Amino acid sequence: MTFLSTLPNLRARLETDPALAAWFAEHYPGLPVRHLIGLRPDPDTETAVPADYFPYLALSRLTQKKEARPSRRREWKVSILFGLNDDRQEDGIYLGVQGIDELTELILDALEPQPIGTDPPVVWSGEADTRNDAGTNHPYYEGEIVIPVTLQVKP
Repeated sequence: MTFLSTLPNLRARLETDPALAAWFAEHYPGLPVRHLIGLRPDPDTETAVPADYFPYLALSRLTQKKEARPSRRREWKVSILFGLNDDRQEDGIYLGVQGIDELTELILDALEPQPIGTDPPVVWSGEADTRNDAGTNHPYYEGEIVIPVTLQVKP
């Protein structure tokens, strides 16, 4: 079994998280949220995904730590990209920027309660690097969370 087998499990966790589902239902009622593994670029939106994919959450594996000798532990980084299409503004606040910040916290909360995978065991340390695009592609807003995970390979 490889690490890639855990990405569908992680996607399922985000798809079924009650707090994330409630947030999307409240802020973007009637819009389906796309939960993807991987992305494809779109020159029309100048983002990583086509305009009709918003709102979305997309997962991918970034790197594997190279080791000099065989080991049963592998360290990986997972990228969780997410985006909103929102041209609204209230009281000088672009709601897309606010939404990306709120989604960042909700996604991190959804990852905490249990291991990411059990077959093979995949553990998140709780650390995360986060970023957002600050609305440079308004009305498309995107954020990213990169989390380091450890995979315990079976002998």
